[in-house]
Amino acid sequence: MIIKLNYDKDEVRALARGRWKYIFTQLTNLALEFLDGRHHPCPNCGGKDRARVLDIDTGALFCNQCFYENNGDGFAALVWLLGCSFSEAVNLVGSLLNGQPDQPQPVKRKQAAPKKPATPLNEQIRFLDHDSSKFEELASHKPPSTPKAIQDAGGRLVSWPAKALAEYQQECIAFPSYRNSDEPTGWILYRVDGQLFPAMENGPGERKTHLLRGSDDGWVYLGGRSAVEAAHTIIKVEGLPDALSIYSLLPAGYAVVTNTHGAKSAKKCPIDIFTGKRVIVIADNDKSGVDGANSLAGEILPYASEVKVTRPDGEITKSDGKDIRDVMIENQQAGIDHQKTVTALIKKAEQAEPYQVPQDEPQQDESDDSSDDDDQPEEYQPFPVDCLPPVMRDYIKAGAKSLRCDPAFIALPLLVAIASLIGASRVLKASNDWRVPAILWGVVIADSGSMKSPAGNLATEPIYKLQARAHAKNKEAIKAYEERKAIYEIRYKEYLKEVVRCEGQPPDEPERPDEPRIIDKIVGDVTIEKIAPILKNNPKCCFVYKDELSGLIGNLNKYSGSKGSDEAVLLEGYNLGTMQVHRKHDPNDIFVSNAAICIGGNTQPKTYRRMMGSSYRESGFMSRFLKAYPPKTMKEFPGEGIPDEIKEALMALVESLDLFQPMEVEKTHV
Repeated sequence: MIIKLNYDKDEVRALARGRWKYIFTQLTNLALEFLDGRHHPCPNCGGKDRARVLDIDTGALFCNQCFYENNGDGFAALVWLLGCSFSEAVNLVGSLLNGQPDQPQPVKRKQAAPKKPATPLNEQIRFLDHDSSKFEELASHKPPSTPKAIQDAGGRLVSWPAKALAEYQQECIAFPSYRNSDEPTGWILYRVDGQLFPAMENGPGERKTHLLRGSDDGWVYLGGRSAVEAAHTIIKVEGLPDALSIYSLLPAGYAVVTNTHGAKSAKKCPIDIFTGKRVIVIADNDKSGVDGANSLAGEILPYASEVKVTRPDGEITKSDGKDIRDVMIENQQAGIDHQKTVTALIKKAEQAEPYQVPQDEPQQDESDDSSDDDDQPEEYQPFPVDCLPPVMRDYIKAGAKSLRCDPAFIALPLLVAIASLIGASRVLKASNDWRVPAILWGVVIADSGSMKSPAGNLATEPIYKLQARAHAKNKEAIKAYEERKAIYEIRYKEYLKEVVRCEGQPPDEPERPDEPRIIDKIVGDVTIEKIAPILKNNPKCCFVYKDELSGLIGNLNKYSGSKGSDEAVLLEGYNLGTMQVHRKHDPNDIFVSNAAICIGGNTQPKTYRRMMGSSYRESGFMSRFLKAYPPKTMKEFPGEGIPDEIKEALMALVESLDLFQPMEVEKTHV
């Protein structure tokens, strides 16, 4: 074989195919265990459970933190691992596989010292018995905070650091913060005596607060998340002391929230709590505060019913600007009580113009052809109801007559619902390599109060009847499983005792019962992480229906490691693609072939335009939705309802389609 100094990448790529395990173990410090396809600590950034092999034949590797783009093959992986150029990676592989005697020795990247695992949050603090006097003491140092506000924010009396000698521990009030779970993802501490936290060696300097190591940027809900969800207006302030100061002075129906990173991290805000709400964002009077408030407002604008941004009167400073507490204290000294100050600030916000994206930010080109997807057509084409089967046609017409709404409000979600009953059970086979599944995505676009929600309820009512039956069967299956599991655990303990006593042939091990298959005909509040397990149990289709679709779209990619990853999961479900989910605490990956996902829901025109940004246009995500955008009509008093015989006929159709089974060619499995 001729030895080359500069190898042809295509020749080397062909030669390397299927040999990347050998190549990686020879040229890098990767252990063979890393190449088993499961999640492992990243060899580059050190993150736990975030890196793995995508395709060992081509050498493609992946880390959801530092190597998720331009990572298509082993050459790219060598560039990432060794810090070399692409051509150097090609020559290294070519030299190795061609046995060149004078091959250059790769310089292996110096391995960083293993990171010390972070101490769990609850082990960094020691929880103490409740002492209301400590809440009163902190409130006195953070006027005009109140002990009740501190308690309603979830404050706990703690000692920190938990592992320090007693004389070095400090009494603090710790406030929990949350992300997308019911468990705290962070704790922010304030000293009870109101003093600064001392500077730490090789750590932060003096500071007013201390965020426990490992805390995520979480959100603090005063009164609890349920109180925030029940409010019609949410006020977001920059710091916890501001929230504690205004909490007890808010009108009924108002709630206040804040986050542990102040003006930062708008991209990580919990979209669902703002969806459909009036939101007032109050900034501090400094540049970072104003920028952060505008950033958050822009992030939640597509989902909230209205967003207002305000700040205290006065000059915007470079840093350390005036905040709500400063204004309240100043006004009190001038004889104005706290209630009047807060009321005036809320009134100022309510009189302000609704927040709009600044004109210097990227806007959709009005001349672009894609704007046709957003704007209501000048001449509306009615939904072709008469093209549907008689059972569906009669139901839609009777429903539209009853609700006095456009037939499209019922027709589109009903069409998606019917498609979900077919799902992966039938396809149109245009050729041996082209299958078109019965999968639809649809969104009804209309203003608030146009009857789109009642119409959606009519369209999905038959599916929810199926779900009610499935729920009853699920409860029975879970109960039977728990009984079998309890018997198994008893028998397994007896089996272990027999194994210890046994001198000859060991006894047969008892068979572990299989977990029950949970049937779901329709799901509403579902995260992307839960879709794969749902599809595993329901291989025909996963039907996701959200009355306000922005609640689903707005949370895409919020907590995933790479941009567009959640969106990609849904796109796989549009074309019977494959889906593989690796779970941290379960060695069994979930692999779904023929993934089928139908999506339906409603939204308002402005929300839709903002929700479907440029990235969704470019990826084709937006174009997959069938859109119904009927013109506005005068409201009329509703009719008497759909006749029972028409409802029964549609239910019979739904029940017959529900009997369809998924294709057996490529089974969904674990």
